[in-house]
Amino acid sequence: MSRPKRDKKLQVMMNNKEYQALAEYAANVGLTMSEVIRDFIKGLNTYE
Repeated sequence: MSRPKRDKKLQVMMNNKEYQALAEYAANVGLTMSEVIRDFIKGLNTYE
């Protein structure tokens, strides 16, 4: 199964508490931080 082409980049600024929360969550579920963000986006009702 091939991965979809990713040609867009998003830079997000966050404070240390937000970053640590994301990093800890990602580590706990065994995903990268990018995968966590992508999974969140896929759960939006505007994602098709």
